[in-house]
Amino acid sequence: MAARAAAAHPDVALAASALGSRVASWDKRCEAELERTAGYLVSTAERRLRCSFRHGDRLSPSLYTDADWASPRSQSGYLLCLEGESESTLIPLLWGSKKQSIVADSAAASETVAAHSGVKTAFPLFLSLKAIIGNLSESALRAKLDNRQVLALVRKGESDKLFFTCKSANIRANLLAESAERGIIAAEHVGTLHQRADIFTKVQGRLLFERNLDLIGIVGDDDRAKLWRARAAAAEVAA
Repeated sequence: MAARAAAAHPDVALAASALGSRVASWDKRCEAELERTAGYLVSTAERRLRCSFRHGDRLSPSLYTDADWASPRSQSGYLLCLEGESESTLIPLLWGSKKQSIVADSAAASETVAAHSGVKTAFPLFLSLKAIIGNLSESALRAKLDNRQVLALVRKGESDKLFFTCKSANIRANLLAESAERGIIAAEHVGTLHQRADIFTKVQGRLLFERNLDLIGIVGDDDRAKLWRARAAAAEVAA
């Protein structure tokens, strides 16, 4: 399942991460969750990961990172993709969901750890893209965050509050700020509804899950997928 999630099924990346972390303490609940995830893959076999490109668009690499602050350890998620000037252009390249190695005592700390982990993982591929694709519109990796406090930390550097509460997160914030100062990354704010990495961090309701599948490029032609996409769109308009 981990191989499927990494290769062509980002929609089960969170489930693969959760089950992988329980290998040493496997029980009947894990068996039930594994059976449920396998059933999902079988029942949605017609869905596929789509890469769309509009002719004439200049591509820019974007890294979406997000975290779900939880006890005892938070869950990180990231998505590296190529985006164009039009909204129809989306090429997913690299994604992942992983339990954080440290205990974060605030949402800002968990989001900082997620951003650092995403940049560290995606940066080698970003360098390869710069060497292969000559028409990238951005020279820096665009890191898209939905937490304004973390965005301020990346632009400012270290935080006195994080120094006393979560020093490991403060060190990561300092590294992100230095990367931004050197022009390696360019931090931007993105709204929660447009955060493509949100699906990798937490269990979601059906409407939100179907909506986020579209954000990461998972499409399906079955009637059930169309119905849920229509319901998700109607709920978003009503909100």
